[in-house]
Amino acid sequence: MASRHTIKNIQLEQLDTGDTTVRLLTTDPPTFSPLKLSVYTESRALKLQEIRSRSATRRAEDNVVGSRAFWQEKLDAGYSKVARGYAALTDDDEGKARQRWIKRADKQLHLCDYMSRFSSHTAIADTSAAIVWGFPILGYPPDVVERVSLANAGSRTTRNQRTRRSSVAPAVVDINGMTVTSIEQTVVDIACLNGGEAGLVVADFALHHELTSIERIHELAERQGKRPGIGNVRRMLAVADGRVESPAESRMRWRFFAIGFDVPQPQVVIVARGKTYRVDGYDAQQRAIYEVDGASKYALHQDGHVQAFFDERQRETELRSLGFHIHRATFNDVVNAANFQHWLARYAITPTQRSKSELEIS
Repeated sequence: MASRHTIKNIQLEQLDTGDTTVRLLTTDPPTFSPLKLSVYTESRALKLQEIRSRSATRRAEDNVVGSRAFWQEKLDAGYSKVARGYAALTDDDEGKARQRWIKRADKQLHLCDYMSRFSSHTAIADTSAAIVWGFPILGYPPDVVERVSLANAGSRTTRNQRTRRSSVAPAVVDINGMTVTSIEQTVVDIACLNGGEAGLVVADFALHHELTSIERIHELAERQGKRPGIGNVRRMLAVADGRVESPAESRMRWRFFAIGFDVPQPQVVIVARGKTYRVDGYDAQQRAIYEVDGASKYALHQDGHVQAFFDERQRETELRSLGFHIHRATFNDVVNAANFQHWLARYAITPTQRSKSELEIS
Protein backbone atom coordinates (compact mmCIF):
# COMPACT_ATOMS: atom_id res chain seq x y z
CA MET A 1 0.00 0.00 0.00
CA ALA A 2 1.25 3.46 -0.86
CA SER A 3 1.68 6.27 1.61
CA ARG A 4 2.29 9.91 0.75
CA HIS A 5 5.91 9.48 1.85
CA THR A 6 6.39 6.52 -0.52
CA ILE A 7 4.87 8.37 -3.46
CA LYS A 8 6.98 11.48 -2.81
CA ASN A 9 10.19 9.42 -2.72
CA ILE A 10 9.34 7.75 -6.05
CA GLN A 11 8.61 11.12 -7.64
CA LEU A 12 11.93 12.58 -6.45
CA GLU A 13 13.80 9.50 -7.64
CA GLN A 14 12.26 9.78 -11.09
CA LEU A 15 13.14 13.46 -11.35
CA ASP A 16 16.72 12.86 -10.18
CA THR A 17 17.45 9.90 -12.45
CA GLY A 18 15.23 10.65 -15.41
CA ASP A 19 13.42 7.37 -14.80
CA THR A 20 10.34 7.12 -17.07
CA THR A 21 8.95 3.97 -15.47
CA VAL A 22 5.19 3.99 -14.87
CA ARG A 23 4.40 2.68 -11.40
CA LEU A 24 0.95 1.81 -10.10
CA LEU A 25 0.43 1.90 -6.36
CA THR A 26 -2.63 1.01 -4.31
CA THR A 27 -3.60 3.45 -1.59
CA ASP A 28 -3.94 2.59 2.09
CA PRO A 29 -7.53 1.61 2.94
CA PRO A 30 -9.09 3.44 5.88
CA THR A 31 -9.38 1.48 9.13
CA PHE A 32 -11.96 1.76 11.88
CA SER A 33 -11.12 4.47 14.40
CA PRO A 34 -13.04 4.53 17.71
CA LEU A 35 -11.82 8.09 18.23
CA LYS A 36 -13.18 9.27 14.88
CA LEU A 37 -16.46 7.51 15.59
CA SER A 38 -16.69 9.34 18.92
CA VAL A 39 -15.91 12.71 17.35
CA TYR A 40 -18.32 12.13 14.49
CA THR A 41 -21.12 11.04 16.85
CA GLU A 42 -20.59 14.19 18.88
CA SER A 43 -20.85 16.29 15.71
CA ARG A 44 -24.23 14.68 14.99
CA ALA A 45 -25.32 15.40 18.57
CA LEU A 46 -24.50 19.05 17.95
CA LYS A 47 -26.48 18.93 14.72
CA LEU A 48 -29.52 17.66 16.62
CA GLN A 49 -29.00 20.40 19.17
CA GLU A 50 -29.00 22.95 16.36
CA ILE A 51 -32.17 21.41 14.91
CA ARG A 52 -33.89 21.70 18.28
CA SER A 53 -32.84 25.32 18.61
CA ARG A 54 -34.93 25.99 15.48
CA SER A 55 -38.03 24.22 16.76
CA ALA A 56 -40.89 24.89 19.16
CA THR A 57 -43.55 22.59 20.58
CA ARG A 58 -47.07 23.55 21.53
CA ARG A 59 -46.89 21.24 24.54
CA ALA A 60 -43.95 23.16 26.01
CA GLU A 61 -45.77 26.49 25.74
CA ASP A 62 -49.37 25.47 26.50
CA ASN A 63 -49.11 26.88 30.00
CA VAL A 64 -48.35 30.28 28.54
CA VAL A 65 -50.44 30.50 25.39
CA GLY A 66 -53.27 28.55 23.84
CA SER A 67 -53.00 26.46 20.70
CA ARG A 68 -54.31 29.13 18.34
CA ALA A 69 -52.06 31.82 19.82
CA PHE A 70 -49.07 29.48 19.66
CA TRP A 71 -49.47 28.80 15.95
CA GLN A 72 -50.21 32.41 15.09
CA GLU A 73 -47.07 33.55 16.90
CA LYS A 74 -44.88 30.90 15.26
CA LEU A 75 -46.21 31.46 11.75
CA ASP A 76 -45.69 35.20 12.13
CA ALA A 77 -42.08 34.51 13.18
CA GLY A 78 -41.39 32.47 10.02
CA TYR A 79 -41.84 28.99 11.48
CA SER A 80 -43.65 26.31 9.50
CA LYS A 81 -45.70 23.35 10.68
CA VAL A 82 -43.75 20.09 10.58
CA ALA A 83 -46.12 17.95 12.63
CA ARG A 84 -49.03 18.33 14.99
CA GLY A 85 -47.84 20.52 17.84
CA TYR A 86 -44.33 20.95 16.36
CA ALA A 87 -43.10 24.03 14.48
CA ALA A 88 -39.68 24.59 12.96
CA LEU A 89 -37.74 27.46 11.49
CA THR A 90 -37.01 25.92 8.10
CA ASP A 91 -37.75 28.82 5.77
CA ASP A 92 -35.59 31.53 7.25
CA ASP A 93 -33.09 33.35 5.02
CA GLU A 94 -30.58 30.54 5.46
CA GLY A 95 -33.22 27.91 4.89
CA LYS A 96 -34.41 29.46 1.64
CA ALA A 97 -30.92 29.07 0.21
CA ARG A 98 -30.71 25.37 1.03
CA GLN A 99 -30.83 22.86 -1.77
CA ARG A 100 -33.97 20.77 -2.10
CA TRP A 101 -32.33 17.57 -0.82
CA ILE A 102 -30.82 19.33 2.17
CA LYS A 103 -34.15 20.92 3.06
CA ARG A 104 -35.85 17.53 2.89
CA ALA A 105 -33.16 16.08 5.16
CA ASP A 106 -33.61 19.04 7.50
CA LYS A 107 -37.35 18.36 7.70
CA GLN A 108 -36.67 14.67 8.32
CA LEU A 109 -34.44 15.58 11.28
CA HIS A 110 -37.21 17.78 12.70
CA LEU A 111 -39.67 14.89 12.33
CA CYS A 112 -37.21 12.54 14.05
CA ASP A 113 -36.88 15.05 16.87
CA TYR A 114 -40.67 15.32 17.13
CA MET A 115 -41.26 11.57 17.24
CA SER A 116 -38.40 11.06 19.71
CA ARG A 117 -40.20 13.22 22.25
CA PHE A 118 -42.73 10.43 22.82
CA SER A 119 -41.95 7.26 24.77
CA SER A 120 -42.53 4.49 22.23
CA HIS A 121 -39.97 1.68 22.75
CA THR A 122 -38.70 2.26 19.23
CA ALA A 123 -35.51 3.46 17.57
CA ILE A 124 -35.05 5.68 14.53
CA ALA A 125 -34.06 3.22 11.79
CA ASP A 126 -33.45 2.58 8.11
CA THR A 127 -33.21 5.66 5.87
CA SER A 128 -34.25 7.95 8.72
CA ALA A 129 -31.31 6.67 10.77
CA ALA A 130 -28.97 7.36 7.84
CA ILE A 131 -30.22 10.96 7.81
CA VAL A 132 -29.65 11.29 11.55
CA TRP A 133 -26.13 9.96 11.05
CA GLY A 134 -25.56 12.41 8.20
CA PHE A 135 -24.98 9.70 5.57
CA PRO A 136 -25.72 9.99 1.85
CA ILE A 137 -28.66 7.93 0.63
CA LEU A 138 -30.26 6.98 -2.67
CA GLY A 139 -33.08 9.35 -3.56
CA TYR A 140 -34.73 11.82 -1.23
CA PRO A 141 -35.28 11.53 2.53
CA PRO A 142 -38.63 9.93 3.40
CA ASP A 143 -41.70 11.98 4.29
CA VAL A 144 -42.24 9.96 7.46
CA VAL A 145 -39.92 8.76 10.22
CA GLU A 146 -38.85 5.16 9.77
CA ARG A 147 -38.56 3.28 13.07
CA VAL A 148 -37.99 -0.21 14.40
CA SER A 149 -39.63 -1.67 17.48
CA LEU A 150 -37.32 -2.49 20.39
CA ALA A 151 -39.86 -4.82 21.99
CA ASN A 152 -40.69 -6.87 18.88
CA ALA A 153 -44.14 -5.31 18.89
CA GLY A 154 -46.28 -5.17 15.78
CA SER A 155 -45.77 -2.79 12.90
CA ARG A 156 -47.57 0.54 12.91
CA THR A 157 -48.05 3.39 10.47
CA THR A 158 -49.39 6.86 11.21
CA ARG A 159 -49.21 10.24 9.51
CA ASN A 160 -45.66 10.96 10.69
CA GLN A 161 -44.04 7.56 11.21
CA ARG A 162 -43.76 3.99 10.01
CA THR A 163 -42.63 1.40 12.57
CA ARG A 164 -41.62 -2.14 11.64
CA ARG A 165 -40.95 -5.12 13.85
CA SER A 166 -37.70 -7.07 13.98
CA SER A 167 -37.20 -10.68 15.03
CA VAL A 168 -33.70 -9.80 16.27
CA ALA A 169 -33.17 -6.97 18.73
CA PRO A 170 -31.50 -4.13 16.77
CA ALA A 171 -28.20 -2.59 17.87
CA VAL A 172 -28.91 1.00 18.92
CA VAL A 173 -27.04 4.03 20.24
CA ASP A 174 -28.07 7.29 21.86
CA ILE A 175 -27.32 10.55 20.06
CA ASN A 176 -28.25 13.54 22.20
CA GLY A 177 -31.27 11.80 23.67
CA MET A 178 -32.40 10.23 20.39
CA THR A 179 -32.34 6.42 20.11
CA VAL A 180 -30.97 5.47 16.70
CA THR A 181 -29.80 2.21 15.17
CA SER A 182 -26.01 1.87 15.18
CA ILE A 183 -24.01 2.55 12.03
CA GLU A 184 -23.57 -1.16 11.31
CA GLN A 185 -27.26 -1.86 11.96
CA THR A 186 -28.26 1.04 9.71
CA VAL A 187 -26.07 -0.23 6.86
CA VAL A 188 -27.45 -3.77 7.16
CA ASP A 189 -31.07 -2.59 7.46
CA ILE A 190 -30.85 -0.39 4.37
CA ALA A 191 -29.23 -3.16 2.33
CA CYS A 192 -31.86 -5.69 3.42
CA LEU A 193 -34.83 -3.39 2.85
CA ASN A 194 -33.70 -1.21 -0.08
CA GLY A 195 -31.11 -3.33 -1.90
CA GLY A 196 -27.36 -3.76 -2.07
CA GLU A 197 -26.73 -0.54 -3.99
CA ALA A 198 -28.52 1.57 -1.38
CA GLY A 199 -26.56 -0.18 1.37
CA LEU A 200 -23.29 0.31 -0.49
CA VAL A 201 -23.67 4.09 -0.71
CA VAL A 202 -24.07 4.25 3.09
CA ALA A 203 -21.38 1.65 3.82
CA ASP A 204 -18.71 3.26 1.64
CA PHE A 205 -19.26 6.62 3.31
CA ALA A 206 -19.00 5.14 6.81
CA LEU A 207 -15.92 3.09 5.86
CA HIS A 208 -14.23 6.08 4.20
CA HIS A 209 -14.65 8.19 7.33
CA GLU A 210 -13.33 5.33 9.52
CA LEU A 211 -16.60 5.01 11.43
CA THR A 212 -16.84 1.23 11.03
CA SER A 213 -15.20 -1.69 9.24
CA ILE A 214 -16.18 -4.50 6.89
CA GLU A 215 -15.65 -6.91 9.78
CA ARG A 216 -18.00 -5.02 12.11
CA ILE A 217 -20.74 -4.88 9.47
CA HIS A 218 -20.27 -8.58 8.67
CA GLU A 219 -20.37 -9.52 12.35
CA LEU A 220 -23.67 -7.73 12.88
CA ALA A 221 -25.13 -9.21 9.68
CA GLU A 222 -24.28 -12.71 10.95
CA ARG A 223 -26.45 -12.05 14.00
CA GLN A 224 -29.47 -11.31 11.79
CA GLY A 225 -30.01 -14.97 10.95
CA LYS A 226 -32.06 -15.74 7.82
CA ARG A 227 -33.57 -12.31 7.66
CA PRO A 228 -35.23 -11.45 4.31
CA GLY A 229 -32.81 -9.52 2.13
CA ILE A 230 -29.68 -10.60 4.04
CA GLY A 231 -28.19 -11.78 0.74
CA ASN A 232 -28.05 -8.11 -0.28
CA VAL A 233 -25.61 -7.50 2.57
CA ARG A 234 -23.33 -10.29 1.35
CA ARG A 235 -23.29 -8.83 -2.15
CA MET A 236 -22.78 -5.31 -0.84
CA LEU A 237 -19.78 -6.32 1.28
CA ALA A 238 -18.16 -7.88 -1.79
CA VAL A 239 -17.99 -4.39 -3.31
CA ALA A 240 -17.72 -2.08 -0.27
CA ASP A 241 -14.42 -0.22 0.07
CA GLY A 242 -13.49 2.70 2.30
CA ARG A 243 -11.23 4.17 -0.37
CA VAL A 244 -14.28 5.14 -2.41
CA GLU A 245 -14.81 8.88 -2.07
CA SER A 246 -18.30 9.63 -3.41
CA PRO A 247 -21.76 8.09 -3.87
CA ALA A 248 -21.26 8.34 -7.64
CA GLU A 249 -18.16 6.14 -7.38
CA SER A 250 -20.07 3.67 -5.20
CA ARG A 251 -22.83 3.44 -7.77
CA MET A 252 -20.42 3.00 -10.66
CA ARG A 253 -18.71 0.13 -8.80
CA TRP A 254 -22.09 -1.48 -8.08
CA ARG A 255 -22.99 -1.32 -11.78
CA PHE A 256 -19.83 -3.24 -12.71
CA PHE A 257 -20.51 -5.85 -10.05
CA ALA A 258 -24.22 -6.26 -10.81
CA ILE A 259 -23.70 -7.15 -14.47
CA GLY A 260 -20.80 -9.53 -13.90
CA PHE A 261 -17.70 -7.42 -14.53
CA ASP A 262 -14.60 -7.00 -12.40
CA VAL A 263 -15.02 -4.04 -10.08
CA PRO A 264 -12.23 -1.51 -10.82
CA GLN A 265 -9.68 -1.11 -8.05
CA PRO A 266 -10.42 2.17 -6.28
CA GLN A 267 -8.12 5.17 -5.89
CA VAL A 268 -5.07 3.75 -7.63
CA VAL A 269 -2.05 6.06 -7.73
CA ILE A 270 -0.09 6.26 -10.98
CA VAL A 271 3.42 7.72 -10.65
CA ALA A 272 5.27 8.63 -13.86
CA ARG A 273 7.71 11.33 -14.98
CA GLY A 274 7.77 12.78 -11.49
CA LYS A 275 4.01 13.33 -11.42
CA THR A 276 1.21 11.68 -9.47
CA TYR A 277 -2.21 10.79 -10.86
CA ARG A 278 -4.88 9.34 -8.59
CA VAL A 279 -7.79 7.72 -10.43
CA ASP A 280 -11.26 6.68 -9.28
CA GLY A 281 -11.01 3.14 -10.62
CA TYR A 282 -8.47 1.01 -12.49
CA ASP A 283 -8.79 -2.24 -14.44
CA ALA A 284 -5.26 -3.67 -14.75
CA GLN A 285 -6.19 -6.30 -17.34
CA GLN A 286 -7.65 -3.72 -19.72
CA ARG A 287 -5.22 -0.99 -18.62
CA ALA A 288 -8.35 1.08 -18.26
CA ILE A 289 -9.00 4.07 -16.00
CA TYR A 290 -12.57 4.80 -14.94
CA GLU A 291 -13.58 8.24 -13.71
CA VAL A 292 -17.02 9.44 -12.66
CA ASP A 293 -17.63 13.18 -12.52
CA GLY A 294 -20.12 15.37 -10.72
CA ALA A 295 -21.21 18.72 -12.14
CA SER A 296 -19.55 20.62 -9.28
CA LYS A 297 -16.15 19.37 -10.44
CA TYR A 298 -16.24 21.85 -13.32
CA ALA A 299 -17.60 24.85 -11.44
CA LEU A 300 -16.33 28.20 -12.69
CA HIS A 301 -13.31 29.60 -10.91
CA GLN A 302 -13.19 33.17 -9.64
CA ASP A 303 -11.25 34.31 -12.69
CA GLY A 304 -14.19 33.38 -14.90
CA HIS A 305 -12.45 30.48 -16.65
CA VAL A 306 -13.47 26.84 -16.39
CA GLN A 307 -9.99 26.05 -15.14
CA ALA A 308 -10.92 22.73 -13.60
CA PHE A 309 -12.19 21.50 -16.97
CA PHE A 310 -8.95 22.31 -18.78
CA ASP A 311 -6.83 20.88 -15.95
CA GLU A 312 -8.75 17.63 -16.20
CA ARG A 313 -8.33 17.46 -19.96
CA GLN A 314 -4.58 18.07 -19.64
CA ARG A 315 -4.34 15.32 -17.05
CA GLU A 316 -6.29 12.98 -19.33
CA THR A 317 -3.97 13.71 -22.28
CA GLU A 318 -0.93 12.89 -20.14
CA LEU A 319 -2.44 9.60 -18.96
CA ARG A 320 -3.31 8.58 -22.52
CA SER A 321 0.29 9.30 -23.56
CA LEU A 322 1.37 6.78 -20.90
CA GLY A 323 -0.72 4.07 -22.58
CA PHE A 324 -3.87 4.13 -20.47
CA HIS A 325 -7.44 4.03 -21.76
CA ILE A 326 -9.64 6.68 -20.10
CA HIS A 327 -13.36 6.06 -19.66
CA ARG A 328 -15.20 9.01 -18.14
CA ALA A 329 -18.78 8.73 -16.87
CA THR A 330 -21.20 11.28 -15.47
CA PHE A 331 -23.54 10.69 -12.57
CA ASN A 332 -26.38 10.16 -15.05
CA ASP A 333 -24.41 7.32 -16.68
CA VAL A 334 -24.30 5.32 -13.43
CA VAL A 335 -27.65 6.24 -11.90
CA ASN A 336 -29.30 3.04 -13.15
CA ALA A 337 -28.47 -0.19 -15.00
CA ALA A 338 -30.01 0.91 -18.32
CA ASN A 339 -27.99 4.13 -18.47
CA PHE A 340 -24.83 2.25 -17.55
CA GLN A 341 -25.33 -0.35 -20.26
CA HIS A 342 -25.95 2.43 -22.76
CA TRP A 343 -22.74 4.19 -21.67
CA LEU A 344 -20.72 0.99 -22.15
CA ALA A 345 -22.19 0.42 -25.60
CA ARG A 346 -21.89 4.03 -26.70
CA TYR A 347 -18.15 4.08 -26.14
CA ALA A 348 -17.53 0.40 -26.94
CA ILE A 349 -16.17 -0.21 -23.43
CA THR A 350 -15.34 -3.85 -22.64
CA PRO A 351 -14.60 -4.29 -18.93
CA THR A 352 -12.97 -7.46 -17.63
CA GLN A 353 -15.42 -10.30 -17.00
CA ARG A 354 -15.52 -11.64 -13.45
CA SER A 355 -14.36 -15.20 -12.90
CA LYS A 356 -16.92 -17.94 -12.32
CA SER A 357 -16.06 -18.25 -8.62
CA GLU A 358 -16.58 -14.52 -8.12
CA LEU A 359 -19.90 -14.62 -9.95
CA GLU A 360 -21.22 -17.20 -7.48
CA ILE A 361 -21.38 -14.58 -4.75
CA SER A 362 -23.91 -12.54 -6.69
